[in-house]
Amino acid sequence: MAVGIMRRIANLAHGIEPNRQAVWEWIHNTPIEEFDGRTALELVFDGQGERVVSLLEDILARREG
Repeated sequence: MAVGIMRRIANLAHGIEPNRQAVWEWIHNTPIEEFDGRTALELVFDGQGERVVSLLEDILARREG
């Protein structure tokens, strides 16, 4: 379900960026280079939200590691 994956993406992104408005803007408007310039929202609607989750988890792991 799109709502569940969006919640996961938002929570992970909030772990990287504490400003909720910035997270919202990123999800909706920021092209992601690794995904051919598509936004997180576009990927979710295409059933590829797990790719965004993996990207964010990798970023968080590098920060913690």
